[in-house]
Amino acid sequence: MNDSPVLKSILLLAANPKGIKSLRLQEEERDIRERLRLAGYGKIPINSTGATRPRDIQQAMLDFKPQIVHFSGHGAGQDGLVFEDATGQEKLVSSEALASLFKLFSNRVECVVLNACYSQFQAEAIAQNIEYVIGMGQAIGDRAAIEFAVGFYTALASEESIEFAYMLGCNAIQLEGIPEHLTPVLFKRGKLILSRLDNNNSLEQDEAKRLEFDTLVAALRLDHLETEGMLELLARKFEQALPHNTTVNRNISLLSNKRSIQKITLQLDKHNYEISRQSSGIFKARIMKLVRGIVIKTNEVSVHEWIGEIVHELIRLAAQSEDIRLALDNFLAS
Repeated sequence: MNDSPVLKSILLLAANPKGIKSLRLQEEERDIRERLRLAGYGKIPINSTGATRPRDIQQAMLDFKPQIVHFSGHGAGQDGLVFEDATGQEKLVSSEALASLFKLFSNRVECVVLNACYSQFQAEAIAQNIEYVIGMGQAIGDRAAIEFAVGFYTALASEESIEFAYMLGCNAIQLEGIPEHLTPVLFKRGKLILSRLDNNNSLEQDEAKRLEFDTLVAALRLDHLETEGMLELLARKFEQALPHNTTVNRNISLLSNKRSIQKITLQLDKHNYEISRQSSGIFKARIMKLVRGIVIKTNEVSVHEWIGEIVHELIRLAAQSEDIRLALDNFLAS
């Protein structure tokens, strides 16, 4: 019987261009390698590239065939991650370009770690095709970034799950007394997993459960309500909780002078959630992805799936916005 650990191939990417704040990237790589070495990573590939240019990423992915990809460097929020050009100067790579790259290697890569400030935007994009992706929700200091990496790879080297490794990394920051343990965020199959290490700064579990329960009850009432009653229920809740995000289209009956709902559209971040009543009386639910206000992709889903996606998105946004969190309170109360 072979009791040796199942070790994964790891690729460490680093970029610290000239003219911007210098980061302790060599120290981070050294500490990661030390933790992995102690766990038996001797002959298993731990490959790295320094002063990484965009073309170097492709070559390294082809050469080393990693299962875990770790980037250390600078993030520029929605503008992208900071790599280097041929002269060592700053070179931004967009979220869309990174997402397209990792999609090509999605059959091999299990996890991507973006240990860079404001990298949540890129993590969310990459997570559409990669099982696990970790990014940073805000700026993160050198010490916190290093502690997270050490904790994460200590757990991974001990054959713990990605989710456990993420939580141990967050806790490693906390143990050092650094107030940045809520900065790392984890995406699983494209969905954000909220940090639960500090219930004062994140959406509490019981509130999330209440939201899910309330919405599920509304969905289950499809069996007992007529179509119009269901649309009225959803319209009332969304208009009261999120008036600026909700559009309700109504038709006026010439016979009864009654304004019946034909369609509800809820806009949240990069998606429109639309539900309408067909002439046959059944529901049609769609989720539309937006880029700069233009619909680029439309998926037809079941009503239960439609409501579930809205629940997830509201919970995700509530962790980032006090306005959305207040809107959830209104949603639950309405």
